Amino acid sequence: FSDLVIQELELLRDFWQPCKGSGERYGAFAGMKASERLRDLGLAVYSPGPSQQQEPPFGDTGPRWYVSVTPLAMQLFGESLPLPPDHLRELLMGHPSDGNRPLRARGLGWTLAPSGSDPQALHADIWGNGAHERTDRTRWPHILWKRNHSEMCTTEVVPGAFTQGAYQDCHFQQIRRARAPVIVVDSEALHRGAATAPATAAPASFGARPGWVSTLSLELCTASGWDAWEDYATGGTTKDPSSPLDWRMLVFGGEPGIAAVPVPDGLGLRLGAASLSPAPWASEEGKARLMTEQREWEFQA
Repeated sequence: FSDLVIQELELLRDFWQPCKGSGERYGAFAGMKASERLRDLGLAVYSPGPSQQQEPPFGDTGPRWYVSVTPLAMQLFGESLPLPPDHLRELLMGHPSDGNRPLRARGLGWTLAPSGSDPQALHADIWGNGAHERTDRTRWPHILWKRNHSEMCTTEVVPGAFTQGAYQDCHFQQIRRARAPVIVVDSEALHRGAATAPATAAPASFGARPGWVSTLSLELCTASGWDAWEDYATGGTTKDPSSPLDWRMLVFGGEPGIAAVPVPDGLGLRLGAASLSPAPWASEEGKARLMTEQREWEFQA
């Protein structure tokens, strides 16, 4: 689906930047419109923290996206995923409070950034509040990896910066860049996506168009993290019953190993076969209508 998602976002390039004064994130409206067209394929496109200038005034400069296949995974597996191998379970749930309780997946998909992007704004994805502030364990581990193991993840992390998403000038001096085909990040720590090379200099990530950079992503929730989530005691990502977003999580509870799961009838998901009808905004007239819709959506949101 990678090329299809990028194709949809490229068609929406004129709408990546939010309307002046709306306070909306870069790429949020484009992600919403792409999600509308990709919904029947079990995909959703979200806009996390934007790319950011590295010198004053440190303004936002462009979008980044997270492409979620969680809805599709729920169609394929229900809400019960196969258990991970024992050695991985020990790594992810080594704390005594978590070892014998369910592990959950709160997000499956991939990150996506256009060529020539500045580094992402420093952030934490989720953290505990109140009685669930962080203590002695990782509650929301995040596995990132490249399909092609000759490529390296370049996520940038501030080691030990468990600051509930807040950052200071000193944190930028402490940034360390990962260089491995697979990494595990504590989602409560400050981190960011690295800058991406200009299109003329950037080879395509495996499964992505030239210039675009993608990294596969599995966001997990241990039993301790679930306790905080159920108590409505998280920041960054919060449980909000009134939200239109789907925050359901899948539970790892099936037989260990990789299950061969048949694709449900009607999804038409043979690799490379997915396609969409022409976008309504492919024409200049359609773009004009979409510009009006963007202003209405952003200022109402």
